Amino acid sequence: MPSRGLAVAGHALPKWGVAAACVGFALMGAAGRAASQPASSASALTAQARAALDQRLLNEAVDLARQALEADRTLAAAWKVMGDARARRGHRSRQDKERAIEAYAQYQLLSHDASVQGAIERLYLEGDLPRWLAKDTLPVLPVHPKADTVTVRRSIKPGDADLRIPVCVTTEMMYPPGTTLEHPRYGAGFNRVVCGYITDANDPEGRLYERARVYFTSLLTSKSKVDLQPIAVNTLLLVLRLMCYQAAYLAPDGLSAPDNQAPLELWLVEDREPGGEQRRGEMAVFGAGAARSPLEWIRLVCHEFGHYALPPIGVYTEPEPWANGLLGEYLFPVWLWRNQGGGTVAWGDDAVDLTPFLNSRCGTLLQAFFAQMPDGNALYKRDATGVNHLIGLGLYTDLVLGPDGLGRALAEIGEPIDTEGLMQRIQRAMESRGTSIELPGRLYSQPESPLPAGAEYASLLQGPVQIPGGKSVIYWAYLGRGPCSLALASDPMPRDTAPTKVTIDVQGRSPGTAVLDLAPGAGLCAGDLGPKAPGWYRVVLSHDNAHDPLVLHRLVFVRSGADNE
Repeated sequence: MPSRGLAVAGHALPKWGVAAACVGFALMGAAGRAASQPASSASALTAQARAALDQRLLNEAVDLARQALEADRTLAAAWKVMGDARARRGHRSRQDKERAIEAYAQYQLLSHDASVQGAIERLYLEGDLPRWLAKDTLPVLPVHPKADTVTVRRSIKPGDADLRIPVCVTTEMMYPPGTTLEHPRYGAGFNRVVCGYITDANDPEGRLYERARVYFTSLLTSKSKVDLQPIAVNTLLLVLRLMCYQAAYLAPDGLSAPDNQAPLELWLVEDREPGGEQRRGEMAVFGAGAARSPLEWIRLVCHEFGHYALPPIGVYTEPEPWANGLLGEYLFPVWLWRNQGGGTVAWGDDAVDLTPFLNSRCGTLLQAFFAQMPDGNALYKRDATGVNHLIGLGLYTDLVLGPDGLGRALAEIGEPIDTEGLMQRIQRAMESRGTSIELPGRLYSQPESPLPAGAEYASLLQGPVQIPGGKSVIYWAYLGRGPCSLALASDPMPRDTAPTKVTIDVQGRSPGTAVLDLAPGAGLCAGDLGPKAPGWYRVVLSHDNAHDPLVLHRLVFVRSGADNE
């Protein structure tokens, strides 16, 4: 009876392949023995893997090469076999393609043999783009990834450990899969793409996973005749930075697993009026070839990313229905300022100083928030006044609770809310802060204060404030229910001065006054404010030292217990 062949490891062998099958069974036995007993050497396992590959036993070749690399990850020949086997098996899974790219890149780095460069390029560019990159193989990838590290301060408290998150973007212009893409709303002609990757903290290998990509038109086919490649790379680097903040501050359970979430897609659209929009899973910048300053680009990207990353807050009659974009336009630059050295953010070769923007725009909105009273009538407005009040509320909360505290309040939102709803969540976040709320010394209400101008927003993020004797400073604080005391931290007063009396007048639902004695040479004092009902309080601070200013760092309101009524 004619032989139909033997099935070996998922491959049907013709009748003339019986001898080869016997070799295959021997290799399978070798693989089993190697799995149960220590291998004599990584080189022997590599030789067995190469023999399996020659017999087209791809599964066995991959398994033997893996064992060889577990024994010696510096063995270039084992990486080569792994790359060949994964590449041949690559049509079966995207993971094979990604592992083949990693293996060939490792081989090239170890052996200095560039003969596999063509295979790397072909694997990278054909079909779906890889979902992840191995960090140590970036130098030999065909798209010349640009590596960077995003520093994220976990909170505003001094001494808290920073997060340092590796990211990278592809900087070479490359064709997307299918060479040219046509978007159903933005038209055709998108023949270039750059991809952005972020290290997944939960990945034991520390791989960089694709989280965003930017599509654009090459200079040759650009309608505006503008080279959009540097704009695409700069935009992508900024988005990756914002995504790191999103993960640290706004996602208490972490971002969705990279294997389960498609990367955010950004489209640089030339032939529309300048502006932008965000839809589910994608963002667009219109008028991409129009002249914009780096700061305008940063503000625009922060605005659209606000629609993507922050919960929907609305609906408003103006300036736009949903306020999360405007909140992002002001909040994200604050986070960039705080986390970037020197308060600047890179846009290509430019170091964009965000301080003037924070001082002129964020500072104005924060003072308007104080002027309207935190829970005043502006809270219920559905026009630009209500939106500005919401932004001021967000900026205030960021300064008092830190971005992680604000993020927890925002993360509670599961459906669209308005300013009033956000205020309620923030108040709960302040009550659940524990037993204390800290106010930076510079976070006083400028319009009602007799102090000279100069409490600019950027300065709220650093340094104390000098309060002359006889002058008063006005703060706003939300206090939870229960007995409350207050502590004051300042620079030590001169030792040759008289004791300084600091008066704290608390105005609100449960008013009270405390007089604190700040001794010569001391920088700390405390006093009792009495029981407080939950609510917003106007806090007026002054002192009687006519010769020396009070250099105030912070006020700390401490609840000593809960009111059971």
